[in-house]
Amino acid sequence: MIVVLDACVLYPPSLRDLLFTLAALDAFEIRWSDEILGEVTRNVIVNHPDLDPEEFVEHTIGSMRDAFPDASMPASADLST
Repeated sequence: MIVVLDACVLYPPSLRDLLFTLAALDAFEIRWSDEILGEVTRNVIVNHPDLDPEEFVEHTIGSMRDAFPDASMPASADLST
């Protein structure tokens, strides 16, 4: 099963960690787009102005991409197959 993780579930760290743990245990495959990751980044930076935006992207988004290299998809991808 493929699950698209939208910004609303990638933003809260505890929910994000739970979903990543389940994906790592092969409960499902995860997908996201650059647009989704951009939305997460924008919202985190707006709500946490004390965070360095570059550090967030390098550390958090970079770690997500490293852990799930096959998760990136085009925003217009057809997941019906």
